[in-house]
Amino acid sequence: MLKLKLRLAVCFALALLAFQLFAPTVGFIPSGAQTAYAAGTGYYIDCSAAVNGSGTMASPWNALVSANNKSGGFGPGDAIYLKKGTACSGNLTPTGSGTSTSPIIIDSYGTGVPPIINGGGSTEAAVYLLNVSYWTVQNLEVTNDASLEAQRSGILAEVTDNNTYYGITIKNNNVHNVKGISNGAATGRYSSAGILVRVPGISQSGTGHFENVLVDSNNVHDVTCMGISSTAGNGGLTNNYIKSLIVQNNNIQSAQADAIFVGAADSPLIQYNSAYDTGFQAASSGSIAQMWSAAAKSPTYQYNETARILKTQDSEAWDCDWAMSGTCTYQYNYSHDNAGGFFLNCARCDNQPNSTIEVLRYNINQGSSRFINAGGNGNRQLIYNNVFYSPNQVFANNNTQGLDFNNIHFTNNAAVSNNIFVGAAGSVLEQKTGLVYDSNLYYGFTAPTDAHAVTGDPMFVNPGSGGDGRNTVDGYQLLTGSPAIGTGAVIASNGGLDYWGNTVSATAAPNIGAYNGAGIANANLASNPGFESGSLGAWSTGGTVVNDGNAHTGSYAVKLTGSSTGVNQTVSGLKPNTTYTFSGWAKVSTAGDIVAIGVKNFGGTETYQPISGTGYTKVSVTFTTGSSNTSANIYIWKVSGTSTTYGDDFVLIPGGATNNYAINAGFEGGSLGSWTGTSATVVNTNTHSGTYAAKLSGSTASITQTITGLKPNTLYTLRGWAKVTTGGDSVAIGVNSYGGADTSSTITSTGYTMGTVKFTTGTTNTTATFYLTKTNGTGDTYGDDITVIAGNPPLAGVMNPGFEAGNFGSCAYVCAWSKTGTNVSVVNDGNANSGLYAVKLVGSNVGVNQNVLVKPNTTYTMTGWGKVITPGETIAIGVKNYGGTETFYSFTTTSYSQGSVTFTTGATNTNANIYFYRSSGTGTAYADDVVITEN
Repeated sequence: MLKLKLRLAVCFALALLAFQLFAPTVGFIPSGAQTAYAAGTGYYIDCSAAVNGSGTMASPWNALVSANNKSGGFGPGDAIYLKKGTACSGNLTPTGSGTSTSPIIIDSYGTGVPPIINGGGSTEAAVYLLNVSYWTVQNLEVTNDASLEAQRSGILAEVTDNNTYYGITIKNNNVHNVKGISNGAATGRYSSAGILVRVPGISQSGTGHFENVLVDSNNVHDVTCMGISSTAGNGGLTNNYIKSLIVQNNNIQSAQADAIFVGAADSPLIQYNSAYDTGFQAASSGSIAQMWSAAAKSPTYQYNETARILKTQDSEAWDCDWAMSGTCTYQYNYSHDNAGGFFLNCARCDNQPNSTIEVLRYNINQGSSRFINAGGNGNRQLIYNNVFYSPNQVFANNNTQGLDFNNIHFTNNAAVSNNIFVGAAGSVLEQKTGLVYDSNLYYGFTAPTDAHAVTGDPMFVNPGSGGDGRNTVDGYQLLTGSPAIGTGAVIASNGGLDYWGNTVSATAAPNIGAYNGAGIANANLASNPGFESGSLGAWSTGGTVVNDGNAHTGSYAVKLTGSSTGVNQTVSGLKPNTTYTFSGWAKVSTAGDIVAIGVKNFGGTETYQPISGTGYTKVSVTFTTGSSNTSANIYIWKVSGTSTTYGDDFVLIPGGATNNYAINAGFEGGSLGSWTGTSATVVNTNTHSGTYAAKLSGSTASITQTITGLKPNTLYTLRGWAKVTTGGDSVAIGVNSYGGADTSSTITSTGYTMGTVKFTTGTTNTTATFYLTKTNGTGDTYGDDITVIAGNPPLAGVMNPGFEAGNFGSCAYVCAWSKTGTNVSVVNDGNANSGLYAVKLVGSNVGVNQNVLVKPNTTYTMTGWGKVITPGETIAIGVKNYGGTETFYSFTTTSYSQGSVTFTTGATNTNANIYFYRSSGTGTAYADDVVITEN
């Protein structure tokens, strides 16, 4: 973005003069499902068939080329059906057009998993709709992979001539492994996407465009490019706007660049999408954002979620960027843990003369660095009723623009009202002529000039509790007595609703923040949660309440003596079919004793998490009540051992958080518990962490666990640590019975190695079975710390993790790594582990390091790849300055191998220093591809 703008500024200057006159906004055509279409002919493709037939179900085609070469193309009401459970190589490029009442449909038939179209990287798109109208592409799995990057997409709809085309629908597809271009060039990243809609650019021939385009309910993941994009053919400006474009209900994960980019569109609507863990290899310019627009008119982004974009030059959740006009609106969105913060204004970067108004209202931002970044100035910003929550970040005010990650910058024509700003003590906001603050609440900040400033604790229900999912942020509602209730400034044209759908008056004073409902009297549904009454109260007998210096907070805690003892309480007044999170703190006096915090009798399977540490540890469980259940029993229970145990600060609240679905994940219950084992035991040796691990003995040993409460059509990540004791043996961690094929990761190392498996549940599947099983050899095998979480594992903000920015020179702020010694370079000499570049270290006392953002009291695993050229020498990957002892792993192999280190941050640490380093030797070593995941 910032880099691209500099490159394109001259090319766009003349074009921008013509860009000031736009056609009137075209209203959206409703996207409701049509129940019946006029009948056409169905054509069938079964790529597993031995011979190529006539295209009937009884005699199907066996290659995509048969559909591409159909004489006369396809007509209204026709359909192309691909057989489920099969895979076709090549690309599907059908011709012909349907009508509004009789579109042409590409779909699947038969039983089993969706059919796959493997583009194979030999063509720009695996599914290509060129200059056609009224097509629907649905229920397919699409890939377009290759060894090297090139301009590629999974599904591409394009106009290249002077006509208007209508009615393109792309829905319910699984698009992944598209090897596009991850750099920031206009003809690179901007023209590569999992799903791409493209029209002629201003410098190209053709004046045609699309109208009525719907991109709905697709799962786009693991792509070397953007996730979903609409753009001009040259990646830049166009007068050929797409009209009535809707992008909704899509999930984008692990896109190497941006999640959703909407350009070349008039009044597009982008809603109910989610994006996680993007930007992990944004090469060259590295200017990326999660969901943003440029060269477009009046986009509206609402009800979306973004999380964990990695650190590059920009790395914000949202962005109104170059060559925009009209009003750019972001409302009712949730963003969290994004390295670059909440929002980038670059509408007037490079002094571009556009008239964009930016409206940011009723959004929630949790745990990012900078909140707002203004790369340009002058355009109007209306920023009101948002929550900006980052209590561990000290926000500075050094009046620099663009590249700092601890500042908040508005334009000099911004009205900032009714927002809640929460930062670490000592935080400040900028002040400049034209910037007006009014009726904001400041906590941790020194209030700027604000005639109606409110300072102090906003009294959120449970701040910081948001996880993955827009419905996990009830913690940002307000308690009764909050100073934010009813103290906001009246804003007439306010959209009419708050984040939760509560009405906002145009005449009465609203609340400050994103919640406009009444104060909540008792957010924590657990009674006497911290035992500060000095007695058990609603908790059952079985423990005593003490004031002996062992409280987690306050003065009192519950004390459990002996084994098989505990306290519990039944909480009533819950809602059926509703998700809740129960959390608490506990510790044992003797390491290895076990206490569990859990919940039962709620209409589902009892769930708990064990604790065996001698220092206070927090655990949480998420559960969903049954269809008629209105109560649940919460507890702390001593499972084993006779030492004294303490518990404190229990919280039961509505909503879910990022949750490990595995029960007894680290075997800290001292037994298999919810696991079913064959030739398997739990032992207190050979652990990865904690006191216990699982031991598999013999060639057929295994452990399995079936989990419930999953969501259909949802991506999950299974991770676990394992090791063998005999070289040549192997063990697999995997998953089955989830609505897809059995999938696993094999481990052969004699040191603990993490295996990772991603899987997407079927259309009706809510359960899965995961396992650790011996696959070869008879020696003992150990496993530990097995997790199943929704989405991708959380990542820390490593900037330029694969060194694809290319050099250290003028891009130091993008390249991010600092050098130690002189013989350090980023090279493209064929020695990269992936991509084009790697870091090259020659001689001794040389290395690179980078400070990354982390969360306090959090365990991370950092992995990376390294190799040496001279046998016997080493290169280390390590971490320090995180609140614990420096730790590292040494690579000794002459071909790339993977190494990892695990570390837990200190109670107040929000940064860690990661590095590659050579302390000795005279030869050359290479390193590449760093990833930090939150355990």
